[in-house]
Amino acid sequence: MIIKASARLAAGVAFLVVLGLIAQAQADLSLKDILEKNLQASGGREKIVRVQNLVFKIGSSRYVTASDGRMKVLTGKEPVVTEAILIGKDKVQRNSFNNITELSGSQKAVYQTLAKLYAGVFSLQKFEKELQLQGLKSFGPEKLYQLSTKADGLTVDFYLRTEDFLLKRMVFHGLTPEGDKYEVNYDYPPFVLARGRTGFPS
Repeated sequence: MIIKASARLAAGVAFLVVLGLIAQAQADLSLKDILEKNLQASGGREKIVRVQNLVFKIGSSRYVTASDGRMKVLTGKEPVVTEAILIGKDKVQRNSFNNITELSGSQKAVYQTLAKLYAGVFSLQKFEKELQLQGLKSFGPEKLYQLSTKADGLTVDFYLRTEDFLLKRMVFHGLTPEGDKYEVNYDYPPFVLARGRTGFPS
């Protein structure tokens, strides 16, 4: 009995040591390491830059994204389009039943950030030069890498899974011009293999 108890104790200690080493290895990764792993998990830098256009649907909206960060979002029940949003580097316009308005502030920042993310095929490739590593953050039992940037007055936080370095969550937060708290969350499900590489959320 003493031998069995000692064996179980030794196994338990060994397991904790392994967990500790894994946690230390995760904490020791640099921003460059994490970004490189994110790009590799998304298919690799060379394959990502070869994607010139990305088209997909979320609900009733169809997203058409170019590799230079321009994007068009068409909403409606085919073949009828009730709203079109055109996202460019300098401005974002909404056309709803031929009523054209220009979006600004937080709405503009969110759409332009989404366009950059989708232009990089859901990787952080388009944000490489502007990100800061905030470290590992705990969400219950789960730990995620937090990387942050700024977008037109908003803070944008990207949370990557530690097991595969793919994007799990993106959070926009800041204050409105009126001083009210602003926060928008985008959660991404596990990615699936598409055309020989990982990249598109399931």
